[in-house]
Amino acid sequence: MAKDSETLIDYTPKLRELMNQAQVNSFRELCERSGVPRSQRLKMRRGQFTRIPWESFMALAKSLEISVEEILNLFGLVSITSKPKSTNSQASAIVTDDSKNQWQQEGLEILESLMLQLPTASFAAQNNPTAPAVRLLPLLKPLDQLLESWDVERIGMVGEQTSFDPQSHQWMGPGEVPAEGSLVKFRYVGYRHGDRLLHRAKVGPIG
Repeated sequence: MAKDSETLIDYTPKLRELMNQAQVNSFRELCERSGVPRSQRLKMRRGQFTRIPWESFMALAKSLEISVEEILNLFGLVSITSKPKSTNSQASAIVTDDSKNQWQQEGLEILESLMLQLPTASFAAQNNPTAPAVRLLPLLKPLDQLLESWDVERIGMVGEQTSFDPQSHQWMGPGEVPAEGSLVKFRYVGYRHGDRLLHRAKVGPIG
């Protein structure tokens, strides 16, 4: 990534355009809506992306009612090709494919507990609307949207039946590990990121 000391593209006009579309009247209001600190917001406007956590981009996208992919495109953080300098010799911040994959991997590690636990808590809440976990349901949609934008594929849905596949399923028991192809039930979802298996789905007996 570009260093903070560099003079980069001013993204203020593009941000103002998105703010107008989302009916956000000021940068102060944008900070209040998103929870992104003023110092980070100023760095974004100046194209200084060093040490800005990915959660801030996600929060900003939500406040502007656009996808995370769109906000990253706005800042040039998903491009692998060089962009021409502007008339005042400013340069855009570029992230290579390797940097993007590393950034996503770090984000997935941070999200790991949510990814694994939230779908199961959501299933429990749907079957018991009076349970405290029902408050977690609104959190699942933005998480799913983020994972989809990162090409992360969920393995299974909690409560559904499937044929046991030892390559993508982990047996929870009770009882012995079933034969491949036997009917089992998803207890916890799993995930793939592209061709890579992140987490095997946890399964158990039916009933």
